[in-house]
Amino acid sequence: MVVPSGWYAELVADLAGTTARVAVDTSGDPLRAVAEQVTAGGAAPDLLKPNGEELGSLTGADASAIEDDPLTAATAAALLIDRGVGAVLATLGGNGAVLVTAEGAWHAAPPPTTVVSTVGAGDSSLFGYLLGDLDGAAPEERLRLAVAYGSAAAGLPGTTIPTPDQIDPALVKTRELVLTR
Repeated sequence: MVVPSGWYAELVADLAGTTARVAVDTSGDPLRAVAEQVTAGGAAPDLLKPNGEELGSLTGADASAIEDDPLTAATAAALLIDRGVGAVLATLGGNGAVLVTAEGAWHAAPPPTTVVSTVGAGDSSLFGYLLGDLDGAAPEERLRLAVAYGSAAAGLPGTTIPTPDQIDPALVKTRELVLTR
């Protein structure tokens, strides 16, 4: 079944003003539809989880620079926060991830990982973030869990999802980023 490209944007709009919180992790036309809605001042998701290439396409920033430099990634993500997105968790492959909210920006460097398969690593990162959010963790800890789960997934074959005993958040190094706007 193929979901129409505007489905995620419609869902975000339909749930605006309710107690539901929406995280969007998609790509291509569906992601562009959400971004166009946000840019037009419409409903925005509570969390948007692009990778570096997707973040570049949404903000006009250079995707390679985003992947290589967490501060560049965070600066691009801040544009989406300024447009109403609640939080942006941008995964940067081997460079970890950045989290940007209205309260601040952070980068998490992954632990040393022997990459077996990157399939599902972004999904696992989103899971780790949401797990931390459900537990009421601070933004920096949510980011730490996101990178711990994503890194663990990259070290597993195929689409294997890591279990809690396969992650070690203490190995993920985080730091606050200072954005100049």
